[in-house]
Amino acid sequence: MGRHHLVQTFIESWVSSNGIIPTLKGVPGFWSGSNGRPRLGSDFDFVDDLLLIPFLNSKGLIQACQIRCMRDSPRRPGKYLWLSSIRQRDGCGPGTPLHHEGALNFKGRSFGTVLVTEGALKAATVQNFLPDRYVVGNSGVATSHQEIVKAARKKDLEIAFDADCFTNPHVARALASLIALRTREQQFLSYDHPIRIIKWDKRFKGIDDALVAGATIKYLNVSEWLKSLTPDCLEAARHQLARISL
Repeated sequence: MGRHHLVQTFIESWVSSNGIIPTLKGVPGFWSGSNGRPRLGSDFDFVDDLLLIPFLNSKGLIQACQIRCMRDSPRRPGKYLWLSSIRQRDGCGPGTPLHHEGALNFKGRSFGTVLVTEGALKAATVQNFLPDRYVVGNSGVATSHQEIVKAARKKDLEIAFDADCFTNPHVARALASLIALRTREQQFLSYDHPIRIIKWDKRFKGIDDALVAGATIKYLNVSEWLKSLTPDCLEAARHQLARISL
């Protein structure tokens, strides 16, 4: 009922400002109820407290919302889910968009380095500590690679996936896949800007925790990153980079 009231308030505000009824079909999270009226989110109540996380596009506008469940549950596969209405009438999902935290910090200004990390929350922390970077966050290590490469076109690219990118073959494979995609574009478009992988004290899982704790941050080139991998990770990374000249 709270979400239903929120939708009605939004529609009334839109009509008052613009003079027309907004079309919400195709907006992730919105759907049509049995009476044809717009609804938002699921058709049931959540028991747990939730945190709503906006994912911004390159213009700083909200393109999707992620939901973080504030309490672990064995019935739930993970902490995060999308505000989606994909299984509802006239509903849709957001896909896996890339969050542009830097769009707010660099609005109308140029930048030389794009830093990618995991998720919008980490991206917000990193942007605060490293304001000279244009920070983006993907929703998973294997997602939004094309968007990351596009955002970093003819810019330096820094990759700050979680610390397990040195020990988890799945993460190492995804990181190497991103490196391969970026390298192929560099060769096709004939530009040569460095790729750096960020490393920190392994006591901290994410770069956000490392920055908050004041840990030392190191920047590795691709060859140095490969030398730092466990054997399983090295094999997974080499498979992705087999046809790439680094």
